[in-house]
Amino acid sequence: MKSILLCIILCCSFTATFAQSTNRVSVKDVVLLDFRASWCGYCQRMVPLIKSISNAGWTVRHINVDAERNLVRQFGVRGVPCYVLLVKGKEVGRINGSASYYDFQKLYAKAYSIRR
Repeated sequence: MKSILLCIILCCSFTATFAQSTNRVSVKDVVLLDFRASWCGYCQRMVPLIKSISNAGWTVRHINVDAERNLVRQFGVRGVPCYVLLVKGKEVGRINGSASYYDFQKLYAKAYSIRR
């Protein structure tokens, strides 16, 4: 029950936090690349938070590092979990390792500080 309530709070908070900034960059322009592996414990612990970001309407692309090695090389990923935020196809920020909700807020805020 606590996890469901937390997910609802996070979803609502994410939507409210960034809805004010949509005049600069559209939600469609922003993609979070979620580099993960099935054998990674930290990756598994991040699943609920990443799912809440996705449920809030943000585009999240899950990338299995064992299956998509070309993308791992292209983005220079050295460890998992790794989160790369793209705006219009260009990297604007990255989080290496597990992170908090606040870390993702800061990452998305960086995306919305960019002018068209």
